[in-house]
Amino acid sequence: MDKLRRYKWKVLILFVMIVLFLPLFFLLSKKPLVSDVYINPKEVKDAVDKYQYVSGVIFGLEDEIEVEISGEKLTSIFKAASHLTPNMNFEIKVSHYGAVVLGTLDLSGFINNRYVNVSCFIIPDGNNAIDSCQVGGIYVPGSLVEFGVSVFLKIVFDSGVNDIFEQFIKSIEIEDNTLRLRAIKNGDLKNYIKSGLSDISSFIKSFSSRYNNKIDPDVIGSYLEFMLESDVIMSKRKLSLSEIFNVVFQHAKERSRISDARKENEYALWAVAMAFANHRFAELIDADTYSIGTKLSNLSSKTASLNNRNDLALHFLYSAIIERVGSEAIANNMGELKELFDANQDGSGFDISDLAADIAGARFSNFISSRKINAVHSQNLLIASHSEALFFPNVNRHRSITSEDFEKVIGSTENEEYTKTIEKLQAEVQALTLYQNSSLDDLSRNKSLAIIDTIPWASNGVWLAVDTHIHTKHSDGGHSIEQIANKAVSYGCDAIAITDHSDGDLHAGSLDYFLEIEAIDRAFPTLSIISGLEWNLPPYEGREHATLLFPEGHTAAMIASQFRRQFDDYRNPNNPFSSVRDGLKWLESSFDSYPVLPAVFYNHPSRKVDSFEETLRNLEDWAKENSVFLGFSGAPGHQRVPGDKIGSYFHKFKTHDRWDPVVSEVGGVWDNLLGKGKLLWGARAPSDFHGTRGDYWPCQFSETRVYSRDNSINGVIEALRKGSFFASHGKVVRDLKFELKHDKLERPAIMGETVPISGVEKLTVNIELTLNELNWKGKPTKLEQVELIVISNETVTSQVFDVEDYKIGHRIVMSVPVLAVGGDMAIRLRGRSFQPINGDYMFYTNPIMVRAIDETN
Repeated sequence: MDKLRRYKWKVLILFVMIVLFLPLFFLLSKKPLVSDVYINPKEVKDAVDKYQYVSGVIFGLEDEIEVEISGEKLTSIFKAASHLTPNMNFEIKVSHYGAVVLGTLDLSGFINNRYVNVSCFIIPDGNNAIDSCQVGGIYVPGSLVEFGVSVFLKIVFDSGVNDIFEQFIKSIEIEDNTLRLRAIKNGDLKNYIKSGLSDISSFIKSFSSRYNNKIDPDVIGSYLEFMLESDVIMSKRKLSLSEIFNVVFQHAKERSRISDARKENEYALWAVAMAFANHRFAELIDADTYSIGTKLSNLSSKTASLNNRNDLALHFLYSAIIERVGSEAIANNMGELKELFDANQDGSGFDISDLAADIAGARFSNFISSRKINAVHSQNLLIASHSEALFFPNVNRHRSITSEDFEKVIGSTENEEYTKTIEKLQAEVQALTLYQNSSLDDLSRNKSLAIIDTIPWASNGVWLAVDTHIHTKHSDGGHSIEQIANKAVSYGCDAIAITDHSDGDLHAGSLDYFLEIEAIDRAFPTLSIISGLEWNLPPYEGREHATLLFPEGHTAAMIASQFRRQFDDYRNPNNPFSSVRDGLKWLESSFDSYPVLPAVFYNHPSRKVDSFEETLRNLEDWAKENSVFLGFSGAPGHQRVPGDKIGSYFHKFKTHDRWDPVVSEVGGVWDNLLGKGKLLWGARAPSDFHGTRGDYWPCQFSETRVYSRDNSINGVIEALRKGSFFASHGKVVRDLKFELKHDKLERPAIMGETVPISGVEKLTVNIELTLNELNWKGKPTKLEQVELIVISNETVTSQVFDVEDYKIGHRIVMSVPVLAVGGDMAIRLRGRSFQPINGDYMFYTNPIMVRAIDETN
């Protein structure tokens, strides 16, 4: 009897499962009815224009509604709807018989390769235009569809909205491939629809959130009052988003002691968005817009910026709020549609930076309130850091693409490079520090106490005078390569690099150009002439430059000329998505079979930038995922330009004693990078020679002194790559020995090398400078000061020594003890020769690095 009872239960359970899941068999399909939908800027504009037209008619003052839309515009609207809604695609086909509406819901994320396909036939008959629909394999009569939609509209919105729907269905006319709708409205449709959409959003959010999704306007008000009382916010006219978040999330953290951190983060975000983007966001949470606007009147003169741009901050905050009321995917899709709209003829262009801000804002909004651990993690980081790099990727490598270039090169969202760029942006945002719950040491740990990054010629190299940045008649220089080579030899150069501008309309950068440099190099047996370019870095279109030095080899000229065609950014619209990192990775892979890779240095870093934050983030970004980007010019060329215009620094920042502030400011950009363990070299002083009006000849005044295995082209590039060089002005210092001694090492480490330590260690810095007898003017050399700069985590210390106490003839010999307390360090050196005008003559070295290791692992 028990067996029979159990058998009956099994049969019953099986029957129930069949009843429940059998419809799924008919609903689901293996192939989508509407596959991927692509859209171009014109179609986006058509959709937006028609949306504005229809909404203007429906929500206007007139009671009578009459809407007319062509089949072409309907196609654009359905494409835009497909692009906006995640995992859903739509299509409409209009003829004089009627219309077919098709749709596909992609369930691949839940059920492998399964879709729900829907098709509806619309045939105008003056009664019910919906003839029939099919959902998967299930046929649904049109009357039943209309009934279902009516019930939904009445429940979610209002009977007035349903009344408009029913009138539209009965009044549909299709003639000359054009759809016409008529209705007479009754009531405030706009508020009915807004209220209904808000209810839908809250309903959906309730499934993905574990806390109450209701927003309390009074709590928002407390956050706004907190901002108004903040000295940081009220004392400035322009604030970065990181500064604002730093203040507001302190309040969120304080309130989280007795509240849910996720909810407090959401309140903080709403408050910032209302204060610095649009106070009318209050309408979305049923708050009193007038009251909030009045409260924020004292903030009306203040603006928020992201990457020093107000528009990026607005994109970020708008996208964040769209995520709050919709979803992250919808926010991203809306941002993309907006940029596609701007890519039209009269638009501002497709700006990838704007899109990055949209993606970053949506990710930020979702993450900070998704889980308690993420909420607390976000509060801690946003309070501890003042850097936008925490939550916003580096967008300085992206440019705005004009409508003409977009149409010519990209066309639509189907373009493969376009898709890759969007995916790359999303990956970069996801890789930001804020979204990593634990930060991993990106430096390899080495248990051995052998020197890391060893320089093989440390004990038997030669000092060479090198100029790595020279222009000729092939671009905007005034002399031939032969004339420059002869002058370089007369001023003591051992190696020079010809680096003409790589603008597309110049001979420089062509195959013949590189072959000519190689031929002239063979004619000067004592002088190595390196082939190079001054690369116009994307997306700056000629504003920012980098020196490229190519190794010697049979195919080098051909590869170099191909690089110029593909990656130079001056008047080159053919590859609008290319970035500096793309070019660097291409260089690395193209020269992979060579004994030494190319060398790339950023030129005159502060000449045209508006903030050091931009420089810092660019340098960090360009150094990723490649080993050819090495550093920057510590000292710019154009040293003959007088006064505060030295280096042709006519913009915001000026040189300090002839050196770029990126290098010369102790604790500045370079020290910040070194403190993070970023091995970038800045002890470079090229001439940037164009002519004698503003420049000195190569090696006449500026020198990069390279400690190399030999004077070959590849030998010089290899030494530059290793960081085995220093730079000076005025021909004061001939060579130097800068070493870091550790009792556990077989020999002291030199510039460019890394010393491993374990725990607290006593180190010794040994310095030996050899001065020239005469300086560049032919006068006796003098050096008054040597300065030792030690970067340890976030601390930078400086010791200045009077060299009179350490002079032995033309040599300066000194030893300085340094205590390493178990953390990573960088140690660099600079010296000073006092001058009465135009700044002192300085020399700068590259650092010796110290890396803490754990010998217990």
